[in-house]
Amino acid sequence: MTAPTGNQSRRLNESLRSLTAYYLTSEGFDAEASSIHSKISTALEAGLLPDVTGVPGIWIDVSARGNHRLSVDLDSARATAALAGYPVTALVQSRGGRGIDEAFVVTSLADFAKLANGDHLP
Repeated sequence: MTAPTGNQSRRLNESLRSLTAYYLTSEGFDAEASSIHSKISTALEAGLLPDVTGVPGIWIDVSARGNHRLSVDLDSARATAALAGYPVTALVQSRGGRGIDEAFVVTSLADFAKLANGDHLP
């Protein structure tokens, strides 16, 4: 995707992507942080990718906002995930002064039910 919208800074968002991918890797996933593209043309060439890849069937976006806007950010992530064909969307929201393992993960109740039932897996 192009530069993160509404995040405190590009560098902070890149760090949160990397920390999220690192944490998920330590939990057994083949997670990777997606690049932030500075040009729309480069982003279009790369295609639609979540901020963190490697968790089957789940579109993961991250937000490093100082002021949480969970509803707006989750709706935005869900719209992009739907275009890319992902059945479940999750938003990782950092919590200032806390480790990545204490970040919020926000999803809809419908997506949570898919996760709990395993319906998101291909």
